[in-house]
Amino acid sequence: LGTAFGLASAQWARAVLACVQIWQVALPRAQACDKNEAKLAEAKVRCVEAQALAQKLSDEADTLHLAHSSLQDSVHRQQTELAKLSPDTMGLQQMTESVCSE
Repeated sequence: LGTAFGLASAQWARAVLACVQIWQVALPRAQACDKNEAKLAEAKVRCVEAQALAQKLSDEADTLHLAHSSLQDSVHRQQTELAKLSPDTMGLQQMTESVCSE
């Protein structure tokens, strides 16, 4: 009976030791996984923020494009009016066109 108890105790001790060794490996991996999940969540938040910023910049670019087109139309109308005022204004119109096209 003593030998059987001794063998069972030894097996139990080996099993406990194996569990401790497994836990020593598993715990750091689980902690690393938790850190990675936190980093992933943060990256997702940053991605959403970046998408919102990209949309805002796209909207602003559209607004600037419309303003630029409107300004070009206005300049063209003014150049047309200048050309009607006097033949001497043709040189000025050409100079204005070259400045505005830059």
